Amino acid sequence: MALVINDRVKENSTTTGTGDLTLSAAPTGEGFISFNTGIGTGNTTYYAIHNQGTAEWEVGLGTLSGATTLERT
Repeated sequence: MALVINDRVKENSTTTGTGDLTLSAAPTGEGFISFNTGIGTGNTTYYAIHNQGTAEWEVGLGTLSGATTLERT
């Protein structure tokens, strides 16, 4: 497990609450890549979350535990 930082990594999620995030896919046609492609399963990275249409946001450290699961660590 390594700390990995990469450019243009972005995914959508409909997860609510404080548990693990289920990632749904990188936005298409915008030049972004998925966490699985850009960070890699088992690696840790910094993340930022913004709930669109609100003033709710979060930054933290997370570990990609599966292709579509980001654990808030």
